[in-house]
Amino acid sequence: MMNCYFIVSALPTVDWFTGAPLTLSKLLSEFSLELEPFKKNVNTLILRNKLIDIADNYTKLFDMEDIPEFLTIYFNNNKTPLDRQNNMEALYVAYYEYLSQSRCKFIARYGQFECTLRSVLAAIRAKRAGLSLEKHTSTCKELKELILQNQTLTDFGLKDVFNEIYQVLEAFDKDIWHRERAIDKIRYDYVSDTYPGNPFTDDTIYAYIVRLSIVERWQTLNKEQGKQYIHSLINEEKPE
Repeated sequence: MMNCYFIVSALPTVDWFTGAPLTLSKLLSEFSLELEPFKKNVNTLILRNKLIDIADNYTKLFDMEDIPEFLTIYFNNNKTPLDRQNNMEALYVAYYEYLSQSRCKFIARYGQFECTLRSVLAAIRAKRAGLSLEKHTSTCKELKELILQNQTLTDFGLKDVFNEIYQVLEAFDKDIWHRERAIDKIRYDYVSDTYPGNPFTDDTIYAYIVRLSIVERWQTLNKEQGKQYIHSLINEEKPE
């Protein structure tokens, strides 16, 4: 508890509007000793930032102390660089399913939230593109059945199980850049608001890392990267 108190008290404020006061790498470097007791869970969270690099270069797997099973399965199912490039969403889904099985309550709940969010995003995109929701919505059986049973409804019957459904729907009224910003803001708010109570716990540290990663990504996105990002999003939304 004392270790959490020191770390949380020393963390500079991360704000969606004013940006990140430091980079994630600097945070991990400056607090390396203090974060040591939480190393396993921290590494699990920051793995998300490395997925693209790992997919591009499988040798980066060998830098990991423990290779999660979902990565082994992904590489077995996607053996060529082109396969992996075309199936990045499957990698992210597998990652968040991996989080949802964590023994850490924060990580498990965050993983479950992301699985639901990505399923909702996939369902909205498929419906708007006139694609089969059965084929293009991959999620837990119960949620998928609920979406399919209510696919004629705007909210897919999710208003009682996914509080953010209307925020997500509103995001789709924006252009693609501001839509992605709005969706990331939903993520940011979720980890900011879902864990009230004693702030001096490891949950606060994990939430801080997630928020910092989200804000830093947008803060460091330069013009050329922005063009590439928009291009990737447009390609992602093209019907197959």
